Amino acid sequence: MEQEKGMVYGLIIIAGLILSWLAYVEQDTGQPHIMQKGATLLVDGKVPPSLSGIPFHMSYIDEDTCLKCHSRGRTIELMNQNYVAPKMAHEFRKDCTSCHKIPSS
Repeated sequence: MEQEKGMVYGLIIIAGLILSWLAYVEQDTGQPHIMQKGATLLVDGKVPPSLSGIPFHMSYIDEDTCLKCHSRGRTIELMNQNYVAPKMAHEFRKDCTSCHKIPSS
């Protein structure tokens, strides 16, 4: 009887350790899941939007330039037309164009 009780407790402890390990492995680390599918890059299962064809996007300068507009969702007036830079939907990552493609001119 005591041996069976010990075996049951042992199995409960092992099951608890396995569940704890699975929860640890599956927890979200805050990093995006980036995957290459053919020529397409997927971030968290979605294709990142390409940059629009407005003049500022026709060439890539650096991340700081992108952040001037996209860190807070800025409105820019250019040639009597307003453009709204959507606020970044993710945390800052280096090299914006590794995911967001520059439109061809």
